[in-house]
Order: sequence, then structure tokens, then C-alpha cells
Amino acid sequence: MLPLSRRSARYSQLVIRKSVTFFPARLRCALVFYRKRALTTLEVSSSMKALVVYYSRTGNTKSVAEEIAAELGADVDEVVDLKKREGRMGYLSASIDATSNRETNISETKKNPADYDLIVIGTPVWFYSPSSAIRTYIAKHDVSGKNVALFFTCNGGPGGVVEKTKNLMPNAVFMGELILAKPSQNKNETKKKIVEWCTTLRQ
Repeated sequence: MLPLSRRSARYSQLVIRKSVTFFPARLRCALVFYRKRALTTLEVSSSMKALVVYYSRTGNTKSVAEEIAAELGADVDEVVDLKKREGRMGYLSASIDATSNRETNISETKKNPADYDLIVIGTPVWFYSPSSAIRTYIAKHDVSGKNVALFFTCNGGPGGVVEKTKNLMPNAVFMGELILAKPSQNKNETKKKIVEWCTTLRQ
């Protein structure tokens, strides 16, 4: 029989050998599992059909919408307000219509939101309310049961615009919202927030 010290040393060697063969096997299994999981997530994300719908009076919301669409690989649909909104009088009428919760006349949009898995809706904030054009678009399209994400552009605070917009489509499944203050003046910060937000939407 081996002395105690030699038996202990031999036992330690056996433990080390088993560990060397056991842990790499577990590591290989873990890597295969996470690789499959990553591929599955990628497949789900790439197969998701997304639509970005927006209204823009000055161009700020349009720029944001195009960036979001590029990040998501989404189609884009612009909502065109047939009422003149340019200049000071246009701003005044927009403010009055927003505070009065009025709809407006919009041109026919090109895409059907029913054909998409995710609908991203963007609007400028008019006196803490969504624009009349987006209010009208929502009234014309039933998004019940659809995955919907919202983004807003504003020069000041958003106030209660998020809840007001959600209340227009109570049966939608809301995936998140993004509020961007003065996006044209804070381009780097805006880009960063868009990328981060779109990453969460793809998950």
C-alpha cells in the first residue's frame, strides 16, 4: 500500500485529470447552446416585418423616422396632412387643433399596417398632444392586438403626450416609447438613443 502522502498526491492528480476533461465538455455544450440561442434570436429579428409611420411638419420627425427605419430594416410610410401647416399661421392652427383633439384630412397612405408585425408611429409633440395627422391615421387604422412602438420629437417637455397617444389605441400591445428633445440640435445623442431603442425593439 502507498504511503498516505503519495496516495493523496495521486488522488489530486486524478481529480485534476477529470476536471480537465469534464469542464471543456461542459464549456463546449454551453457554447453550442448559446450559439443556437443567438441564431434563433437573429432569425426572429430578421423575419420581423416592421413599419415606421410618421408625420412631420418641419422635417425633424422625418429625419428620426428614417434613422429608425434604417436601424430596424423597416418600411416607411409618411402621413401627409392636407391642411396647410407651414409658417406661423400653420403653427398656430396646429396648436389649436392639437389642444382641441381635432382630426384633419390626410392623404391615403401607401402601406397597410395589418401586414406588419411591428408598427412604429412617430409624431411631433403639439402642446403635449400628438399631431392631428397621427390622430387621424390612428382613427383610420385598427391596430388592435398589434405590436406598437411610439416615438416623439419635441422642443420642450412632452407633458402627457405618451398616455394621450396610447389612449387612441387602447387594444394595441405597446413595446416601448422614445422621446427626443430637439433632435436636430443634439444629433450625436439622438443617434445613440435611436440605436439603443431599436436594439430593445428587436429583442
